[in-house]
Amino acid sequence: IVFFKVTSVDGGDGIADTFLINAAQSALYQISSICSSVPSMPPKCFIPEPLRKTADRLYSLIDAHTSIYTDRALSVLLSGIHGSGRKLLLTYLASIAYLNIIDVDCLELWSEVAGASEAKIKAAFHRG
Repeated sequence: IVFFKVTSVDGGDGIADTFLINAAQSALYQISSICSSVPSMPPKCFIPEPLRKTADRLYSLIDAHTSIYTDRALSVLLSGIHGSGRKLLLTYLASIAYLNIIDVDCLELWSEVAGASEAKIKAAFHRG
């Protein structure tokens, strides 16, 4: 656990629109995203040997994408049976690549009307 006290914030134009500071209670509230985050801690999870090769391959792809396309978001869609380790693998990869995860169930996004599905997708990624 990391504890910190916000004493001041420096930044360029528009950065002040993304957060609120309560100096009396030493609280920092995020209002919106500014494509900047505190890197996560190194992984403290165990990756089983069958997933190790897949994790190494996916990490090399993620690393290549993030170094080449710095202005584009990275999306990963994993499929498989329940209990196959998809979320464990993704959590491990996000922690070693210092990326954030937006976990969305496909049933939350699906709708019989195409426009409604698109609106749900936009809403899911704007809240993350």
